[in-house]
Amino acid sequence: MRELSVNFVRGLLESQCPDMRIDSLESYPNAGAMNLIFKMNKNILIRLPNGQISEDQLSREICSLRHIKPLGRLAFPELLFLGKSTFDYKYNWAIFRWIPGVSLSFSKVMDRSSLIEPLVAFLSHLRLHNNIKDSQLIPSKSNYFRGGSLSLRTKWVEDCISILPASIPKSDLLGVWREATASVSHKEDCLVHGDLHPGNILVDDSNLCGIIDFGCAAIGDPACDLLPAWSIFDSVERRRFVGALCIDRSEYLRGRGWALSFALGAISEFPGENLGKIGEFTLKQILDDLPPNSEPVD
Repeated sequence: MRELSVNFVRGLLESQCPDMRIDSLESYPNAGAMNLIFKMNKNILIRLPNGQISEDQLSREICSLRHIKPLGRLAFPELLFLGKSTFDYKYNWAIFRWIPGVSLSFSKVMDRSSLIEPLVAFLSHLRLHNNIKDSQLIPSKSNYFRGGSLSLRTKWVEDCISILPASIPKSDLLGVWREATASVSHKEDCLVHGDLHPGNILVDDSNLCGIIDFGCAAIGDPACDLLPAWSIFDSVERRRFVGALCIDRSEYLRGRGWALSFALGAISEFPGENLGKIGEFTLKQILDDLPPNSEPVD
């Protein structure tokens, strides 16, 4: 990842936003792998993509946010300014309003059951966005085909499973994947977040206060947004979560397949890092589902 100095970012701001007052500007740690994040004036976030896919996801996020209706006090990213590429920084970049809160992946929230109701409300809200026609939100390479067909990932998933440690029951995971890809497809597309893991969920104490990073958003299969069932919740909480969403067995199996794909990617690409640990937790929860004693009944 290319590193950018505070002075470089200050120069971008001064050249493209000359009327914007800069009282403070600092690099923000734990920004993830796709972007460099700077915080300005305590309430402004500057997002600088570190590659073409990151820039494509920025465009996808901005597009999706135009379609999302407000949901009570739950905060979503708010675009303030779209910066243009320059000779020495070749990607479009953006300024968003800073959302107060702590990423769930770094928070000390012990009782995650308090997040079930607001996350169900958020996903139910997205499912109402089912009549959007926007070519920018078609599942594609830029969002890793989130919301698209699970079968596109089969070879990659099988390869990832094959290199897992011997202590992990690979045949069980292959079974999870085959059930997911064989399940009946969804009936209706809707707007999906596409990357709803703990790092993109903001909390204030034990309260959900924001959802960030819509860079993998799409119009597609809502099952891909069931990721919290395995990446956040244990078996008891998971049963409550999926029960409140009133999903059928087919969607549950597809959702678990999406969660498996996420876990494999996080473990292989971010070993020992925070996201890798989330992947390990997710994989454990998937295995705890076998036999499927917490699945909903048709």
